Amino acid sequence: MKFLKLIFLMIILTTDISAEDRKETIEKLTKKIVQTEYKSVSEIIISIAVLESAWFQSKRHKEFNNYFSIKDWKHKKCSRQPIYCLKQFSSIDENLDFMINYFREKGFPTEKESFIRHLKKVNYAEDELYEKKLRAVEKSLRRIRRKS
Repeated sequence: MKFLKLIFLMIILTTDISAEDRKETIEKLTKKIVQTEYKSVSEIIISIAVLESAWFQSKRHKEFNNYFSIKDWKHKKCSRQPIYCLKQFSSIDENLDFMINYFREKGFPTEKESFIRHLKKVNYAEDELYEKKLRAVEKSLRRIRRKS
């Protein structure tokens, strides 16, 4: 638990995005997700974006509108510059549409615990602590929403 708190603190201390911008991004994602069959796991999906983009702080993720770290191994520059292995989207909406389709194609369930287990089943993340981090971020998101 101390490890997760330390990671969270490091992220907060290195932020260059305002809390208001972060809240706006979370609301935008939520609004779009709740219009899909994945509305019951919207906080988990947003938690994935938060983890992958360091609370929407990563300049690379913002520049590419890729908050879920979707890879593009076929990009012509990928072999020379690994930054280009990250798929580029025209907007956050396009990125989220891609993810919702990914969840559908991979047969992700709409129940929270099943959804989380499915992440591991499809090898979504290599990090052994990914589930713990995801749950910690989800808890933080709930706290942020309660304060609003």
